[in-house]
Amino acid sequence: MRRIDGIRCDIQSQYCASIYNVKPTLTREERAARRRIRREKLLQELDTSIPSPCTSVCQMDDLTQLCIGCHRTIDEIRDWVIMTKDEKSNLLEMINQRSTGMVA
Repeated sequence: MRRIDGIRCDIQSQYCASIYNVKPTLTREERAARRRIRREKLLQELDTSIPSPCTSVCQMDDLTQLCIGCHRTIDEIRDWVIMTKDEKSNLLEMINQRSTGMVA
């Protein structure tokens, strides 16, 4: 067994990789390590300075298509974790307007 660029491979997989111009197969441990590194990097990039407005009353109103707990749409709920601080602040202002009845 040899390692090429940190990837464990045997003679046959080296040959196949050179023919098809692909990297040799990763072991389960190597794939898990790559996933962990990607996940850690992603978490470092996400903004967590503003907490979620979720109130744990998760039920969508059929008429308004808003959650009756936090007054967000499905897309706004889904995108919260990837929004920037400014986007979250703008959304919180919209939620405040929705909850006071100023905007539907």
